[in-house]
Amino acid sequence: MKEKNRIPYIDLLRCVAACFVIAIHCLAPYWNDFALFGSRSWWVCGLLNTLAKTGVPLFFMISGALLLSEPQSIGTGEFYRRRFSRLALPFFFWNLLYFLAEKRCFDVHLFLSELAFRGSKYHLWFLYQIGAIYLFLPFLKKAVQNSTKKEVFLLFLISIFPSTILRFLNLIQSRIYIFPFNNILEGYLGFFLLGYLLHSTDFTTGQRRLIYILGLTGACLGLWGNAYFSSFGTLNLVFDEGYSIVQFLTAGAVFLFTKEHETTMPPWLPAKVAALSRLSFGAYLNHILVLECFWTLAGPSLGRLSILGQVLCRFVFTLAASTALAAFSARLPLLRRTL
Repeated sequence: MKEKNRIPYIDLLRCVAACFVIAIHCLAPYWNDFALFGSRSWWVCGLLNTLAKTGVPLFFMISGALLLSEPQSIGTGEFYRRRFSRLALPFFFWNLLYFLAEKRCFDVHLFLSELAFRGSKYHLWFLYQIGAIYLFLPFLKKAVQNSTKKEVFLLFLISIFPSTILRFLNLIQSRIYIFPFNNILEGYLGFFLLGYLLHSTDFTTGQRRLIYILGLTGACLGLWGNAYFSSFGTLNLVFDEGYSIVQFLTAGAVFLFTKEHETTMPPWLPAKVAALSRLSFGAYLNHILVLECFWTLAGPSLGRLSILGQVLCRFVFTLAASTALAAFSARLPLLRRTL
């Protein structure tokens, strides 16, 4: 039975994004190992990493597509109350849990220091960044609602101009360093606007093909560019940055491809995907804990496998266990609100 108000392709994108984020952290020890640079395994990991890097951008784009497309308007205070009340408990719970898991004793000053500086674990930065965008979102939504699509696209270009476009221009040429000013808006805000544009626009066949070509170009650019700027003994993964132009091109193509193929989903799939979609945020939050536990217990025995075999084992176990843990937590009243 189809659930009211659910968008099947958005549910599917959440699942894909969660899988990609887990894949990034499974690939990282090998992709970031300069001793493997240039090997076949490094190239394969790089290809997988280029695709997986769209995971976090897709989460931002999904939020932008939904929040900026809502027809009803609510006051700024009400928006803050709703959004930050949902974010507050996961924010404190998971910071505390990862702090205790790593430090194994509670030091108030150290905990508050980590809490004030992007969190107790590296992936929790997402909670801080999404909170920062929420501060700006009520005003952005008013601007979007009173603008044409062309004007929103222009705003999108302006938002990524210093952090993405200028960064790319300075990479491909070095004669003139272009840096007229700092960021006008945080670069991740561009993914919110891009998600809204792709979600709310009907594209022609030619436009869709162009976006897919740009996505493929971005994937090739990311893989080749990271290799070009690196060397044996030194990795300079310039196109892995959060709002690199590669992330916008590839994530945009993945988003649109999923949207345009929503109607090809078999009738039984949307309900299954919706159930998994509800667990995606919980899996995102707990997967580092699962991954580290797995590596501690199984790491030595994995050494007998090939690098790709190790990546696959880490990914399959972490995906299954983090999803199961999220599902278990969702059944417990005390933990449900932390997901």
